[in-house]
Amino acid sequence: MPELATPRLLLRPLTAGEARRLFAREPLTALRFAPGYPMPDTADGLGFLLTHLVQDFGFYLVLRTEDALVVGEIGFVGPPDAGRS
Repeated sequence: MPELATPRLLLRPLTAGEARRLFAREPLTALRFAPGYPMPDTADGLGFLLTHLVQDFGFYLVLRTEDALVVGEIGFVGPPDAGRS
């Protein structure tokens, strides 16, 4: 999965190994988290990713470009349907 960038945000794909560590609440030394992240429902998305291991559309971490802090996540369960995004 490619990274997706805007002037303010970077969507960075999460690898399966990183997802396992984050789900287990182990540190990810390559990333810094903003206060409040991981969010209470982050484990739900990680659990879905780890159960199905569908990384083609996957799970992205949302990083703020100004300080490279992880501020959230977004996940996709499949490709756009009929050209919709």
